[in-house]
Amino acid sequence: MTLNGAAFLALWNDFDPARDDEYNVWHTFEHVPERVGIAGILSGRRYVARERAERRYFTLYELEALAALDGPQYKDVVDRPTEWSAAMRPSFRNFLRSPCATVFSAGIGMAGAILTLRFGVAREPDAGAARAALGPLLETSGITAVHLGRVDTTAR
Repeated sequence: MTLNGAAFLALWNDFDPARDDEYNVWHTFEHVPERVGIAGILSGRRYVARERAERRYFTLYELEALAALDGPQYKDVVDRPTEWSAAMRPSFRNFLRSPCATVFSAGIGMAGAILTLRFGVAREPDAGAARAALGPLLETSGITAVHLGRVDTTAR
């Protein structure tokens, strides 16, 4: 299914294994609901690759626009975390945050398994080139959606 909005926030991370159970409860019941309650953040979902040793967790937030990450509500939750959120922060490991403008998004589904790729390109991707390169993947058995974003290094 296509992504909602004109942007997304992609996050990869690990977490202190001794606090993994607490992390999952916190992320599900406090962190994501808090973020999705912010104006401009449309949805959030998380995936885990339990068999991996690094970057086990991937979270995707759909955004109306990258400006949602500059709004006062977002700044407030980042700058003034709840007591529980503040206690969780030191346990993050291998954290990578990529605010992206959506270049291309197509498909009919939202799968339970995903593949994420990060790569550099020599020139700016455009929707037409992305559609030509990525659209045929939707004809592959098991692939239900493809998305391409351009990282915005100026976004908060």
